Amino acid sequence: MRLARISIAARHDAAARIDAAALVDATWAAVRSADAVEHVVARAVPGGFEVGVFLQPADTSAGRDTARALMGRVLINSPAMRQWRIVADTDVPLDSLRPRG
Repeated sequence: MRLARISIAARHDAAARIDAAALVDATWAAVRSADAVEHVVARAVPGGFEVGVFLQPADTSAGRDTARALMGRVLINSPAMRQWRIVADTDVPLDSLRPRG
């Protein structure tokens, strides 16, 4: 399993009219079965949100690309999110977070 983190920010003067729970709901509404999404979390940060998408694919680029495409669908399809943009993405293999030893 992988964690893809997507950071989004409002375009210039777009007011934040969405909260983390609504963003998670909008994300789930955009999920396709082929995305292999297991869990979605979001938290507000200064200037925007960080969205964590836990995915089943083990491949680094596939997980990040899937999460980025998913968030792109959210930003296009959700009227409340149309003035937002993706500003960063990262991918973390959950195995790398396990303690060694």
